[in-house]
Amino acid sequence: MTAAADGRLILYDLDHSPFAARVRIVAHVKRLPLSIVRPPGGVRSDAYLRINPLGLVPTLVTEDGTVIPESAVIVEYLDERFPEPRLLPGDAGRRARCRLISRVGDLYLAPALKELFERTKSPADATVVATLMSPVRRHLAVIEGLLDDGPYAVGDSLTAADCALAPLLFFVERCAPLAPDAPLLVGARLGAYWDAVRRHPSVRHVLAEMDASQVRRAAARARGEPED
Repeated sequence: MTAAADGRLILYDLDHSPFAARVRIVAHVKRLPLSIVRPPGGVRSDAYLRINPLGLVPTLVTEDGTVIPESAVIVEYLDERFPEPRLLPGDAGRRARCRLISRVGDLYLAPALKELFERTKSPADATVVATLMSPVRRHLAVIEGLLDDGPYAVGDSLTAADCALAPLLFFVERCAPLAPDAPLLVGARLGAYWDAVRRHPSVRHVLAEMDASQVRRAAARARGEPED
């Protein structure tokens, strides 16, 4: 167990992580009094591994010291504990689709994006880029087929699906320079969804934090310094 500071919820967070960003959107929507801190010594430090042996962010620590890793689990915990506004739909079918969109993002789109970014940090030829783009496109097409026609993924208000998807689409958009002749957000529904959801105040706030983190990390790379 880890003691929470001043009886508040603690979120161990890195501002460039799409998974941590997902929890920050939830916290912003629900106006939660989180203490947002960086992992002490980094995610691989002994100090942080004693908190979360997985060595990943985010990690939530509750007021009584209970440690909750994994962003999807954290989101559901926060939605159950602080139900207003509700981010998991009341209808069982919509709730399942909300979870499905989040899961496709977590298990399929996010790993494909990570490999694309890691492999293209150094110059890569067009064939390599096209090969890496293929699974990203495939998973985006699956997600597009699950979206409702309105401004949000499921129903007429922001849900946990949007909180999961928007930070991933932030990185999809950043892939655009890799394939200027074949943009990733080509589906009419997906493009319209991205244009709409990014305007939600809580989403916009967290995406701005992510953008600032990318600028900071790029500057560190340019100086030959390690990224955080």
